[in-house]
Amino acid sequence: TSTDDVKRMFGNKARVTWHRTGDRVRMLAGLDAVADGAQPAERARQFLDRHAAFLGLPSHDLMADAPVVSRSNVRVRLQQMHQGVVVFGRDVVVRFDATGTRVRSVTLNIADLKDLRSPATDIGTEGAVATARAHLKGMPTDAAPRVSKVILPGAPPVFAYRVVAPSVMPMGRQA
Repeated sequence: TSTDDVKRMFGNKARVTWHRTGDRVRMLAGLDAVADGAQPAERARQFLDRHAAFLGLPSHDLMADAPVVSRSNVRVRLQQMHQGVVVFGRDVVVRFDATGTRVRSVTLNIADLKDLRSPATDIGTEGAVATARAHLKGMPTDAAPRVSKVILPGAPPVFAYRVVAPSVMPMGRQA
């Protein structure tokens, strides 16, 4: 895709930053694009669906968080999912103007999951908690931690468990 193609699709001020592999968009900025829909999350999805081929999103499963509203913009974060499992640290962020109707930028932090393999054995929730207790000294045994299955995007991406200790632990202690 040439600079002329980008300007034709998104306007003269549009700028594209490519992923380091050069095969997909990392950021699209300088936009002034109208997005249809009743709510910001719906508008973000509509914009992403309309430009999925260019953005490299045709088969990605995205789950929208609640919009974050500030004086200058509205931001919608869409978490990357795969078969109902969160892809840890991977998302798409769509920024709108202050009215939440015109797209200003899109940032894509999406994992390529083509090499994702299911584990030969699954330690399960109890195994994940036991492993976390062994690594996080002082993790209380009387309060249940929050456990969720996630996909860690790497080479290759793998399934894992995220264990968050109860609130009596200092913030940020997770395994």
